[in-house]
Amino acid sequence: MVLHRYTRFIDRVGALVNRTLTFTEKIQSYRDMRTRLAIVALLTALCVALTVYFHMFLGVEIVFTHIFYIPIVLAALWFERKSFLVTALLGTVLIVTNTMASLSGFYEDLLRVSVMLFVNLITVFLAESIEESEEVIRETEEKYRTIVETARDAIITADERGRVVSWNHGAEKIFGYTADEMKGKHINKIISEQNRDMHNFQDINSDVSLMITDVEAVRKDGKGVPVDISVTGWHYMGENFVTAVIRDISERKKAEEALRESEKKFRAVFNGVEDIITIVELRDDGLPGNYIEVNRTAVEKLGYSRDELLNMTPMDLGPTKEEISDNMRKLLERKAARFERTYISKDGRRIPVEVNSRLIEIGGKNVVVSVSRDITHRLENERKLRESEEKYRSLFDLSPDYIILLDLEGGVILDINSTLSERLGMAPEELRGTSIYDVEFIADDVKHKFRSKLEIIKDEGNIEPYEVVLNDPLGRKYTVRIYNKLVHAEGRDCALVVLHDISDLKRTQRMLEKSLEEKELLLKEIHHRVKNNLMIISSLLSLQSRKAKDEETLDLFRESENRARSMALIHERLYRSEDLKNIDMGEYVRTLASEVFRSYSADSRIRLNMDVDELKVDVETAIPVGLIVNELLTNAVKHAFPHGEGTVSVSVKRSNNHVLIEVSDDGVGFPQDLDWESSPSLGLQLVRNLTDQIDGTAEMISEGGYNIQDNLHREGRY
Repeated sequence: MVLHRYTRFIDRVGALVNRTLTFTEKIQSYRDMRTRLAIVALLTALCVALTVYFHMFLGVEIVFTHIFYIPIVLAALWFERKSFLVTALLGTVLIVTNTMASLSGFYEDLLRVSVMLFVNLITVFLAESIEESEEVIRETEEKYRTIVETARDAIITADERGRVVSWNHGAEKIFGYTADEMKGKHINKIISEQNRDMHNFQDINSDVSLMITDVEAVRKDGKGVPVDISVTGWHYMGENFVTAVIRDISERKKAEEALRESEKKFRAVFNGVEDIITIVELRDDGLPGNYIEVNRTAVEKLGYSRDELLNMTPMDLGPTKEEISDNMRKLLERKAARFERTYISKDGRRIPVEVNSRLIEIGGKNVVVSVSRDITHRLENERKLRESEEKYRSLFDLSPDYIILLDLEGGVILDINSTLSERLGMAPEELRGTSIYDVEFIADDVKHKFRSKLEIIKDEGNIEPYEVVLNDPLGRKYTVRIYNKLVHAEGRDCALVVLHDISDLKRTQRMLEKSLEEKELLLKEIHHRVKNNLMIISSLLSLQSRKAKDEETLDLFRESENRARSMALIHERLYRSEDLKNIDMGEYVRTLASEVFRSYSADSRIRLNMDVDELKVDVETAIPVGLIVNELLTNAVKHAFPHGEGTVSVSVKRSNNHVLIEVSDDGVGFPQDLDWESSPSLGLQLVRNLTDQIDGTAEMISEGGYNIQDNLHREGRY
């Protein structure tokens, strides 16, 4: 029976604890320790007073002790182990008052006290467990809030009506709304209009779990933002909620766009270059496997389709396994290698290439990326270069001229041909690398001249050829004409010097000069003798004219004398001139005109005007011109001035390739019926014939006197 009563009592205690826990939850706002202590003390005092009253004053044996559990439970919950003081106090009061009142039921009170202690113990244990759980919950909640608030993603919780109940800092950064602005507001504020029909919050239940990728949300400023959304539904206290983790994928979208652009650029470069680019997998045995990527150039040059090449290995395109193994060994040792190989195209063409390969890792696999450049033209150019070098070397060494390549800075001999090295009696290897200024048998003045010329070449590029006299190691002198040219060789500016041996030419030149001097002396002597002979003829004619009885005969002798004198004057000029080829025409005409005037008009009042340019003519032109001027002047002096007074003008002018000779006077002129081109006069016949002889033209103008123009245009005569 006691056990039954005890069991019922325990049930009542449990119910009381539950009711008390509910009560304590409602008064959790009472955080002040003094308030709690006052409540417990007041309830304890009430229980003590009731016990004393019932036992001592009323003598009632059975006290309603259920009320004792209220302060005991509250003390256990609020003060934990210190609550045993309350239980001990109440138990002591219960036993003492029962004893003092000499009431029966002592053992039942002891049982009640034991139950109170047991309830106190259980409640303390539960309180401590609850406190530990609350601490764990607080820590978990703090961690949760820390994670939620520090998360870069937006973490938003909404109820089944779509009202926001939780809004973290990440959501504020992404959407621009603060938590105060969004809590209690409908979540449609951040959902674009075209997506709102997809979000019916009345259908939300705790089983919802879905992922929405790449949708557009709306920021506070109205701008769209691409997001990924992870949605989870849950249930709490009879309500459905949904929590959405929203990630701003703007940067990812930009990165994806940049990746697509990079891929596009890579493909443009990969397929745009004219070199063959291949990517081949590396097998476990260190040999290349199948191609995993090839570019457009590989397809075009090799003649295979892309699919065909992706099913082939490098060994299918020409090289032997030994060559491949050797190249791969170098590649594996250095991670990069350069080598040459020959591709064999689908149509059998051999394509020599230079391959640059690098070992890299893609997707956890070792692959070989190779760039192969077609070197067909390069090999052809190298062959031509070798041939050109051989031709150059042959010409360089077989040239009879001495050729040397000098460094402009120090005059160092970079190369020298065998012709010069043999002349110097030294091997080319001995001279290469030696400064030309250190060669002992070259005179100091020649070295100084070399140095100054090289400085000019350095500044101006090229110089005119010059001559120097050199000595060979045996002391023999030889003359060379030096030609210089600035060239770029061996990575620097150099002087290519060609020394042409002109020793034989100089000897021949001296012989010719000596011979020429002798011939010039002889020619001058001939001119002198011809002049003397003509002067003798002129003197004989002058002596013979003294015996002439009539004026006509005297004129004939005088004209012949003047003609001989004009020719003698030419030879005299040549005899006295340093230049035996050309005669000063101006001086010759002035002297000739003066001689003619003196012979015909020494006592007359006829004046002579001269306008003669300075020009040189050869003897073949000077003699006909002299005779023409002589005849025209003689004719003017004899026939133009019957009264012995007037002016005769002589003009010799050069215009381009022509010489204009003009003799005019202000005398009576030619008779009107005279045709001078058919006149039987010897003088006029001489003028016409001599003009034709020197390829000239003659014209006569007679207007109050006469004017004869003789236009000479014989090339090379002046």
